[in-house]
Amino acid sequence: CTITNVITASAAAEYPTIPVASVTGNITDNDTASVTITPTTLTLAEGGATDTFDISLGSTPSGQVDITVTPDAQCDIGGGAGVAGVLNFTTMTPQTVTVTAVDDVLVEGGHTCTITNVITTSAAAEYPTGALTSVTGNITDNDTASVTITPTTLTLAEGGATDTFDISLSSTPSGQVDITVTPDAQCDIGGGAGVAGVLNFTTMTPQTVTVIAVDD
Repeated sequence: CTITNVITASAAAEYPTIPVASVTGNITDNDTASVTITPTTLTLAEGGATDTFDISLGSTPSGQVDITVTPDAQCDIGGGAGVAGVLNFTTMTPQTVTVTAVDDVLVEGGHTCTITNVITTSAAAEYPTGALTSVTGNITDNDTASVTITPTTLTLAEGGATDTFDISLSSTPSGQVDITVTPDAQCDIGGGAGVAGVLNFTTMTPQTVTVIAVDD
């Protein structure tokens, strides 16, 4: 900094309004161009708890700084699973990102998602573009592997009324699941008295079994 010194008024003839030396101050800065992300670990639950983290700059930028926040397919920051958002910084004011776990129908147990943060454009030389600290979300799964059969009691009549029941999986399986349905000799599910059939499941879509009483 520069401090100028000027005789602006003088009642002393020997001290006319003449130039006077200025003073220079050499200043040590206490500001750094940094980005703070906190916290970097979140607690999330499918269909339940969300969490947040803040991003802030360590100094007022000399131009706009844009930070792109990108969740993976397991998380949503407001635009949909895996959809990025951009935060624009012209001050040091922190900005908050809300993270939601994607509520899928897969049995995954406890799993994680990763949110990456990158300075993608910058008009401030002190904030160059580049990757920042990422955030990890620890997700509690709400899916279980079970098979539902409903109803479990049918009303049939020899030579008359048939009935049906549905079989469904509670979650999308990671591979094909085959369920063998076997009637005893008093019933027929389409192949003949006592003849089994196999249902192949690759989705949660229920499959219907029609049961006929054997007319003996």
